[in-house]
Formats: sequence, C-alpha cells, structure tokens
Amino acid sequence: MDSLTFGDVFRYNEKEYIFLAKTEDRIYAAQILTPVDTQRVDKLFKIRAATNKPTNLTIYCYVILQTADFKDRAAHLHNTGNVTFANLIEKLPITLDIKDLKNIKMEIIKKNTISIELREIVQGIQLNGDS
Repeated sequence: MDSLTFGDVFRYNEKEYIFLAKTEDRIYAAQILTPVDTQRVDKLFKIRAATNKPTNLTIYCYVILQTADFKDRAAHLHNTGNVTFANLIEKLPITLDIKDLKNIKMEIIKKNTISIELREIVQGIQLNGDS
C-alpha cells in the first residue's frame, strides 16, 4: 500500500478501487462500481435532484469515469475510508485519464459530506495542469 499514489488503480476481493490517500490508521479508496451499480446510483441521484430532494449524502458522491478501461463506470466515494484493506492487493496496470483524476479531486474537495481529513489531504495533491 505504501507504493500507491493518488489515482492508482488496484483490485481487492474481486473489486476495483482507486487509491486516494493513506493516513497512519486509514486508507482512503474509491470503489469503481459495476456498470449496473453505476446506473442505479446515477438514476437515484437524478431522481432526487429532479424532485429537489437532498443529494449531499455520500451515496451520491461519485464521478463517472471516462478512462477507456472504466468508461461510464462510477468512482464511488460512499465508503471511502471505511474498508480495511489487507496487504494482498493487486495493483493494476491502468492509468486514469487526467480529467478523471481532476474530477475525483474536485468531487472530494467540494462535498462537505466527505471526511475532512480526506478533503485536506487531497486538496494538497498537485495534478498536471493544476495551478
């Protein structure tokens, strides 16, 4: 886990994740949802938004990815920091598009339901093209 940096993709327990940050006692990672789960979350979000219901819950914190390997799948921030990862992770040879990385960073920073600790860490991460 120590060799992972923001945006690295890994597999754990048959699920794919995007590494976000690590603290002394917590690992933050966004789960990459299946296409079916992505559609469910996106549909719920759009229904709530259309009916003026609150959409600030962490279940609605996600980014639809454009990276070819994960096109139209969501990087979901709902359980970020709540999954315990063993050292038996498989780093995948996939690089996320810079636009996806920037969108994930912005989603984390702008949502007040995301952990303050994670927001502070991610805010300090420099990506290509950041000013």
